[in-house]
Amino acid sequence: MQLLLATVKRAVTAETVREEEEEEEEEEEEEEEEEEEEEEEEEEKKKKKKKKKKKKKKKKKKKKKKKLKLDVLTKYRFI
Repeated sequence: MQLLLATVKRAVTAETVREEEEEEEEEEEEEEEEEEEEEEEEEEKKKKKKKKKKKKKKKKKKKKKKKLKLDVLTKYRFI
């Protein structure tokens, strides 16, 4: 009888240990997924920021070019 109780206790203990390990693994996987999502979001933000900066630089360059054209036109008008 005691042998039967001991085996049942071991089986229950083993089952609870397995369940705890599975829960820990699931939690770790969820944490990893969250970290990956955060990294992806950061990369997207960097790309958007870089793209915005590039666009701003291009616009500034275009504006400067237009100003130079106007300066040349006004210079030759008065001559």
